Amino acid sequence: MLKRLVILLFLSALLILTGCSENEQDNSQASTGETVPETQPGDINDDVPEIGEMRGITAAEAVSEMTVGWNLGNTFDATSGGWFTNGDPETAWVNTATTKEMIDKIAEAGLNVFRLPITWDTGEGVYRRVGDAPDYTLNQDFLQRIGEVIDWGLDNDMYVIINTHHDRWIHLTDSNYDAESDKLAKIWVQIAEYFKNYGDKLIFEVMNEPLYTDENWNHDWTGKPEHYNNLNKLNQLTVDAIRATGGNNEERFVLVPTYAASSGSAQMKAFVLPDDMHPNKLIASIHAYTPYNFALNTDMSLNKWGTNSDKRELTKLFADIDKTFISKGIPVIMGEFGAMNKDNEEVRADWAKHYISGAKQYGIPCIWWDNNHFKGDGERFGLLDRAALEFPYPLLLQGLTDGLTYVSE
Repeated sequence: MLKRLVILLFLSALLILTGCSENEQDNSQASTGETVPETQPGDINDDVPEIGEMRGITAAEAVSEMTVGWNLGNTFDATSGGWFTNGDPETAWVNTATTKEMIDKIAEAGLNVFRLPITWDTGEGVYRRVGDAPDYTLNQDFLQRIGEVIDWGLDNDMYVIINTHHDRWIHLTDSNYDAESDKLAKIWVQIAEYFKNYGDKLIFEVMNEPLYTDENWNHDWTGKPEHYNNLNKLNQLTVDAIRATGGNNEERFVLVPTYAASSGSAQMKAFVLPDDMHPNKLIASIHAYTPYNFALNTDMSLNKWGTNSDKRELTKLFADIDKTFISKGIPVIMGEFGAMNKDNEEVRADWAKHYISGAKQYGIPCIWWDNNHFKGDGERFGLLDRAALEFPYPLLLQGLTDGLTYVSE
């Protein structure tokens, strides 16, 4: 308890130091010399209305209301590296700004979870989203834009999840922990302050796929005990930072990931659920593109699925998640899954039906990864053609929703 008290006192001080007073102003400069749009944690949400309600339900009850979900991928998670020189990152990778009609279309299809991946530390000039240390002040205009898109999901009575997505500045090493934890906590304090008045259908996901990345951008998807330990510490710190902002955030549902959001045995076993001031408000975050060769390997020839061995692999995936989390009272959301287009829509539809059915048996809602990519090279996970507002693969979409009622033989 003493350790927890010290952490909460630290976070209370952090709220003050990052500008909780109504009269304080931050004039930090972007590295380009342009002024970062001003934002004061603590009064940043003065003009944000109350949206939704806090219903006093548990995380497990909330998860049970979720069916199938959709990721707005390659949009607010886009980064500046190599894709654009200056401009709004929202359209850097998809060339299409997000509209209310897109979110309406997803809701009309029967998908009731909307995951909004967000890379906060990106952008240039007026589009820069995070200011310099030590305050890491968030861009007011960008927060308003995120709020607009969140509202479109909530208007459709969807659950909406926001996160920190391409956070590869987090290395999970002992030597970097202090600086990384300070930055992550300050970013989340500001996000939480801005959306404090939102109801419980807005969920915070503290990180996306946190893993060790070296200076040459090599990713360690397996991890080591040092990385697992620091991730558990970051999960705890961020939950405490969110709770310390008060209001609805004291009982907001929060998603916390395993290392790399992995469903691997070692990564799931290393996960420690944070202590929380309110019980039954935390959810474990897992991603699984299973089987790998069919779902994620870009080799177009690996386009078959459906053997007994394939089906056993899905069965084992969900049984392992149940053993580690659900059977112990920890609800789980599959924040990303999918099988890329290999000109095999009928096979993908059958796979999707079995995947959703297997997850449904354990009460695990699954959120399709949609990067708006349909043809050509790379990971073709497009589900909704955002420009045309059409679903090019209706059988796949049907497979996703059929899985909610399908029971395998």
